[in-house]
Order: sequence, then C-alpha cells, then structure tokens
Amino acid sequence: MDAVSSPSSPASMDTEVADPCLVCLQDFYGREVAPVIVEPRQCQHRYDLDCITDWFQRQPLNKRVCSCCQKPALPLRVVSGSPDTTNPFIRNEALGALYQGDTERLASMLASEPELASRSFHDPEFDDLKTLLHAAAQQGRKPVVELLIEKGANVNACRSNAGMENGFTALMSAAENGHKLVVELLIEKGANVKPGWRMASLP
Repeated sequence: MDAVSSPSSPASMDTEVADPCLVCLQDFYGREVAPVIVEPRQCQHRYDLDCITDWFQRQPLNKRVCSCCQKPALPLRVVSGSPDTTNPFIRNEALGALYQGDTERLASMLASEPELASRSFHDPEFDDLKTLLHAAAQQGRKPVVELLIEKGANVNACRSNAGMENGFTALMSAAENGHKLVVELLIEKGANVKPGWRMASLP
C-alpha cells in the first residue's frame, strides 16, 4: 500500500458507514493495491486494516474502540480482502468458531488440522494468549472440552497475559466460572489442582 499521511488520531464521523478509511481518510477503492477492509465487532464503521492496526498498537486495550461511536472494536471483522493471519486484532478462525458456538465448524477444522487443539492463540478482545481448551472451559462447553482433549489438547497449558489470569489453566478458568462438570472432566483427564489455589464455589 502506498504511504499516506495519517492524522494524529482517527477521524470522528457521524455517518454509520464511511467510504474512506477513518484513519488515513483515503477512499478504499481505486488504490493501486487493494486494502483489507475491516469493521469493529459492534458497528459498521470501516477501516483499512493496516491503518487501524498501526493505531491500535499505540493504544492500551481499553482505548481500542471505534473512533466514531466509541463501541468496543475487538476483534475486528474482515469485510473484504485477505488479512495476515498473524494480525493481533483479528481473532483466529478456530477461536472465533468456538466463541460463536459453531461446534460443527470447529470439529471440521480439528478433523483436518488436529494440531489446532495444542496451539495457543492470541485473543484480541482480551489481549492474551490462550488455547481452545481455555476458551471452552471458561464457557463451560463440556462436549468441546472432550473433543479438544481427544485431539491432544494439554489440560495443564497456561494462559499468558499481563493481567490477573496470567498462568491460569483450563481447570482454573472452568472453576472460576462455576462449570462443575467441566472441572470434574478436566481433573479426570489429569489436570493438576495447584496447592493453595482456591476454587470458586461450585454448584
């Protein structure tokens, strides 16, 4: 993409869907290299992925919002184009399928790529690194937890972030959110109960 001059902060506009990128103010269409166009998850204001990525990388997590409506932006949704799979503000497809409750699509991905069960993914909404097992345990999705363990997920893998949940295992996430059946399953499958760590009250 050609270099463009960017304002010090994204422009604020009243229109619901803007034709130009709200960071660089250039129209999306007619460029020599077509940009990847994205929208924040709670609105339809549109941005050039390169521009909004550069902007968000300079902001703390709580400031990564749409410049127009101030709604939470992450994870970004792709409108058109093929983004770099390592972009930190677009949620991995497998993690997205899990959060959307699309178990069938997730199972299909795991069937073709079983190694997904063992990988850690950056979650842009929380700015942390987690496995699919962490996400499934946190949401209490026992069938998905069973599927992931069957595919080789490490029940003792730890989350990594700069916040309170740094070092959390899937067992801790399930217990903290009151998912008793998932807790029992994880312990049965070899999850370690760390000495001195207090579980939340379980039903």
